[in-house]
Parts: sequence; structure tokens; C-alpha cells
Amino acid sequence: MRTATPRTRRRVSTFLAGILLAWCASSTARTPHEVVLTLGEPYEQVRRQSRSTLPRAHEFNYIDLSITRPATFRFSDPQYGFATPAGNYLSIYAPDGRVSSLKLLPHLKALPLDETIALVLDLQDQLRRKGWVQILATENPPVVDTPAVRDRIRRNQFSPTFWMAGDKYEVWIHVVRYLNGRRPADNHYMVMLDLGPPLKNERLRAGAMSPLVPHPGTVAVRQAWNGAVALHKVSDPDAGIHFQCYDRSGRYEAREDAYWCVPIVEHEVVSVDKFGTPVALEVADTVSYLLYGPGHVLLRHLPSRPAGPSRHQHDDHHPPDRQQRIPHRIGHRISQSRHLALR
Repeated sequence: MRTATPRTRRRVSTFLAGILLAWCASSTARTPHEVVLTLGEPYEQVRRQSRSTLPRAHEFNYIDLSITRPATFRFSDPQYGFATPAGNYLSIYAPDGRVSSLKLLPHLKALPLDETIALVLDLQDQLRRKGWVQILATENPPVVDTPAVRDRIRRNQFSPTFWMAGDKYEVWIHVVRYLNGRRPADNHYMVMLDLGPPLKNERLRAGAMSPLVPHPGTVAVRQAWNGAVALHKVSDPDAGIHFQCYDRSGRYEAREDAYWCVPIVEHEVVSVDKFGTPVALEVADTVSYLLYGPGHVLLRHLPSRPAGPSRHQHDDHHPPDRQQRIPHRIGHRISQSRHLALR
């Protein structure tokens, strides 16, 4: 009886090993990736218990620990847990090596309106069943399948909704229209979910909206000394100068890095003389500015500054400057991050 030579055995072993590797690769391709976590967990523990492409954390990437292949998400808190479908974008913020917050898109591409509403309704239903409570529902009502809601979503005017899990967690759900430069008439949408600790700045949430949503379109400039109001059309509704943006702790943040923004819809110009009496801008000694969001919510006070020599210091050869300039910050445009590159 013939026996296999060592060379033949090596060939057979190599062939079988190749088949095994190919089977493992195909099995891996068929098995969907999943990120499993709860807030406060060590990030490396999240990597071990998840099947995903989450990278190792180091000092330069902890603010954006992102997947590179589609993955589902499961929030594993025993009381408030929920799950989302597979998505191409999931980013974890993990300072000090622990998960603090995350944001994700629970879909693989921009969705038509029917699928968008169905997805959000499912997320809202999961949250309610698990004991999450919607807050600020009067100003920011939940998504319901009605013609009015559909119209607001089409016009990109649907405000984010806020959900609280006791005093432990907060979820934001944003619905925004995806603008395809090659097909501007397309009506497709993105859903973004933010999960983190409860926000500390309660006052600002009433006017909050996603950083992806453009400005409403007009700013009212009011002169405090005589009550005159002039409406100015916003020429660039995406310019950062027209927003006050914040991180989760309520600190000022650039719009492209913010968790939420409030559009500035009203400026109040307070011009006074040296005795503190309100006077016209051109004769004022100091000028300060009050910036308001929707509902006349004060967002920021830009302190007084000298307005230049007042009228009584001028003579006929040095008329007062009637073109006082309003100070402003340099605005930022939203960067074209990869989660906006959905097709």
C-alpha cells in the first residue's frame, strides 16, 4: 500500500489550510459588525466585547474613535438599553480611556422620507418602552407620520428631539435633509443619534438645533435707544457667524465640532453716552450688543466698547463717524466630514 510522501502531505495540508482560511474569511464577511457599550465603560473593554473596526485609542484620536466598516449598535445598559440598525458612521468620545459619549448614523446611505420616518418611529418606540422620557416636547415634538411633519422635514426645519433616561443619559435624535450637489432635487435624509450624559445648560436647549441645519434666514437688528427694528436677510445660512454653538457641557464650540447650535435671530444694539443715557449710535460713547435666539432667549452679551469720540468732542472739521462697525467673530463652515458623504 502506497503512503503519502512528506511533500504530498505538505501540499495537502497547505490546500486544507487555504480552504479553512477562505471559509473563515467568508464567515467573517457574513457576520455583521456590532458595537456594544454603555457610558462610563473603559474603551478597551468596549473593543474587546464588540465585533467592530474600532481603533486603538491614543492621545491624538480619543475625540473621534470611529468605525471603518458598517456596524450595528447596542446600548447595553440593563434598564435603558436599545439597539440601532447597521450604519457607516459611529464615533466614540473617550477622554481618560472611558466612553463619555457617541454619535452615529443608524443607516448605510441617505434614506427616502418614508424610510426615514419609519426608522425614527422605531427608535422613539424603543426609547419609550425602555423608560426614556421625552423632554421639551412642546418646543421639539416627536416625529409622527403626518403631512405637517413630513412638510417640516422636507423643508429641513425639524428640530431635534431630546430623551432622558432618569438622570443618567440623554439622547438627541436629529433628522436633516441630505443635499446632494449632483442631484439637488433628490429628497433623501439622514438621521443622527447622539448619546451622552444629560446636558448641563438647560436654558439653551429650547432653541437648539442640529449643527447641520441652516439658519432660518433673517436677523432682526434692534436699536435700544429708539426701538427701531430692521430685518436683514442672511446671505449665507451656513456661515458660523449666524450661530451660537456649544459642546455637551454648554461651552462655546466651533459649529463644525458642536453638539448643538442656536441660530442668532436677533441683535440688540445698546448705545449710550458717558452718563449711561441711551442715545443714537453716531453720538454714543460706548456700544454693546445682545445676541438672541428664537423666543428672545439671550445667548450672549458682547460687552461695551468705546464708540469713538462723541458728538460734543467733534468740530466742523471732524464730523462723527456714522458707520459704526458691529464686531463679529469669524464664522466657520461645516467641514465635509465623511458622514455627510453618504450617497
